[in-house]
Amino acid sequence: MLATPEIVQTTPQSAAVIHLTVPRNEMMKVFGPAVGELMTALAAQGVEPNGAVFAHHIKMSPDIFDFELGVKALARSSYGGARNGSGWIRSAASRPAPGGHPGQGIPFGTGQR
Repeated sequence: MLATPEIVQTTPQSAAVIHLTVPRNEMMKVFGPAVGELMTALAAQGVEPNGAVFAHHIKMSPDIFDFELGVKALARSSYGGARNGSGWIRSAASRPAPGGHPGQGIPFGTGQR
């Protein structure tokens, strides 16, 4: 039986992001260089990342990934083109129930083995 996920309220957080719209089959080709570009831009502004890199998928279709690649940052950042400072607004989100679901792997980032 599946455990009921917990609904939590998030708090606003600053993030530096790069918006990308790429063909699905090119995702793995652009992800690494985009992370490098993001980190270089942050370093040039003296902004330190404050968390792991994330991908916020805006739209996923069979052929296209439309997403923001980002990282939490304590300070706002700005740079030209399609690259920008961003943030997460306060919202509701679901979190897996403690202990996960039967047969599910170990949750990423929990340190459990």
